[in-house]
Amino acid sequence: MTENKKPENFWTTVPGIVTAIAGLITAIAGLFASFNTIIGTVNGGNSSATPSPSPAVSVTPGAGSSEKSGTISIYAKNKEGIKFTNPTNKLVKIYFRPDGESLWSVGREWSSVSSKGYETPERPIGQEFLRCPEQNIGALVVQYNGNCQSVGTDITLTLEANEEILFFINELPNYYDDNRGNVPVKWRIVE
Repeated sequence: MTENKKPENFWTTVPGIVTAIAGLITAIAGLFASFNTIIGTVNGGNSSATPSPSPAVSVTPGAGSSEKSGTISIYAKNKEGIKFTNPTNKLVKIYFRPDGESLWSVGREWSSVSSKGYETPERPIGQEFLRCPEQNIGALVVQYNGNCQSVGTDITLTLEANEEILFFINELPNYYDDNRGNVPVKWRIVE
């Protein structure tokens, strides 16, 4: 008697099962890589494309400088901030105005923001851990006389001869790396 043995289906054999698992893993990895590429493109590209300015940037014209105005750029990734030094050897009033709106954002999931930061009716969770807890997250802030002040649409500060102030984007201390963009700030002496 001859046995009528049915041929086995490839997908039910050990080599077939291994092949199926390998195909599934490859498909999942491909989807993951595609998703990350799409998200990176939507959120402004990869972080290495954004210039990383030196944290020690300082605006300090030479002694006796006749410079009465200029522009400084505050980068959202720069957790140290940008120092500005009164370029005169006397007490003066200096007017600062952010040049443009919606130029930066904090974090990948956040939309662009103005110099006032993300204004919300309720105090966000974690607000107390911000670099300047009394100011909005994402706000352009100036540290002046030991206090943080929001620059808002503009601000005029009285600075002593060669006094130094610090501009930065208000953010949680360890979360600057995922920020994007910058804001140019125009300044001029109004005496």
